[in-house]
Amino acid sequence: MSYESLVSRYPDFKCLFSSLYTQIEEQGYNPMDLLPDSIKYLSRMIKDQNDLREAVERVRRYLRYKDETQSS
Repeated sequence: MSYESLVSRYPDFKCLFSSLYTQIEEQGYNPMDLLPDSIKYLSRMIKDQNDLREAVERVRRYLRYKDETQSS
């Protein structure tokens, strides 16, 4: 599922995705390095609108975990 199809199917996705993109930048990563995998991960998880926020939260937790494991 492409970004465009996610945005058209889930109107709230664009806002949540922008928030995730900003968080990736704030953690010092290049979003373009991470977003393709994130989109694949989200598209596998999203079954309906209610799953969207949980999917974004799981990606955020993954990024925090990745950041913590790279720091140590």
